[in-house]
Amino acid sequence: MSCLIGTIAKSLLSESADWSFTNAIEYAHTLPHHATSVTKVDCFTVAASRRVVGSPGSAVVHDEAYGAVCGVDGLLAQRESSELVQEIDHALFLGSFQALAQKGSFSGFYFNQITERLSLFTDPLGQIPLYYSYNSHQVFFSTLPAAILEAAPPHTLHVNDRALSALLVYEHLMGEDTLFQEIKRVPPGSVIHFEIGSLSSPQKIHYWSIENIQEQSYHSLSEAAEEVFPSFKRAITDSASFCTRPCVFLTGGLDSRTIAGTLFDQTIPFQSFTYGIDSCRDIELAKLVALEVKSPLT
Repeated sequence: MSCLIGTIAKSLLSESADWSFTNAIEYAHTLPHHATSVTKVDCFTVAASRRVVGSPGSAVVHDEAYGAVCGVDGLLAQRESSELVQEIDHALFLGSFQALAQKGSFSGFYFNQITERLSLFTDPLGQIPLYYSYNSHQVFFSTLPAAILEAAPPHTLHVNDRALSALLVYEHLMGEDTLFQEIKRVPPGSVIHFEIGSLSSPQKIHYWSIENIQEQSYHSLSEAAEEVFPSFKRAITDSASFCTRPCVFLTGGLDSRTIAGTLFDQTIPFQSFTYGIDSCRDIELAKLVALEVKSPLT
């Protein structure tokens, strides 16, 4: 599992902030892969959960030309450092990550050291959750809520009764709520700006909504299929390239067969797995599919 975590502290931001960020990033690479503790380095906090910040799945970039530090989790982590900073900076300038949304799921942060503004952002569907907590002098943010619990002062957190009720009734949390009142989830398709001079008054921008999707008209089903298939193939290929060891859960059903077949056509090696009762149809079909696409099955 990869993660991003950081904290911006108003009282610690000074001329040495540049140094602090750089050293925090370098220090992250020295953390053991099994570490679970939060390590504070000046005004930046680095955490490790199996993979440290900067490992496959997440990336932290310091760009002196832009005077910025940014970190992402998801498919954007594959971008070249200079390209990543430039694209995120441009998206923030436009006030929309719509263009980046075409590149896959992501979440991350961008700290402009010149304007002293911290921006947290998510992809349109919020597929990679990003959590945050703040007060008048600090902002904590992470893709792992447990990391915020460890970094934030415990006496400042209170149980969110509404979220707890939703979890008991619906078996999942609703909207921006978490189990603690002071920890929120960045909504899908959103950017939250924190100005260092006024951390307690963040600006929230929703740059995308499902209502923005315009209905497409097609002359035939085949025309619609011609547009969908390349997008589907690109999504599968991009997701596989994001993984160091792609793996497909095979049930023998249509979804898993299509994914496995697409990877096979793209000559991308992958592992398959399935589970169930011995000799049940799901397992037997999975064996046949795995044999056909030449994928080891466990």
